[in-house]
Amino acid sequence: MLANAVRFAQPHGDEPAAVLVSAGTATQPPEGVALRGKGPWVFIRVEDTGPGVSGEQWDSIFEPFVQLSPKDRPPEGAGLGLHISRRYARQMGGDISFDVINRLTGEGAVFTVWLLMAPLDSLQAGGT
Repeated sequence: MLANAVRFAQPHGDEPAAVLVSAGTATQPPEGVALRGKGPWVFIRVEDTGPGVSGEQWDSIFEPFVQLSPKDRPPEGAGLGLHISRRYARQMGGDISFDVINRLTGEGAVFTVWLLMAPLDSLQAGGT
């Protein structure tokens, strides 16, 4: 997700291209995120100022072999990165969610990896 964000980020007007990475925890997952377990959850969010994903493509971005490269550049890769990443996250009880920064224009992408947070007592015991 970070590699995609860096590859697709582009300037808008006087603003430079930007990628923002943030992380945190949540006790309740947002609507539409398929998580297993009781939580809490840790998340890593990657936002970019790229062209985004058009509304009609939102449902297909996690499908295998789907490439949403801008029209002005050739596709890169096989279109498997998001599909495989989401599958791994779901195998661990988590998920990957997608949103756009600007819903009116569809510009900018926000991908968030959600994973079940390890119990604090297991972290204090060295992960056993």
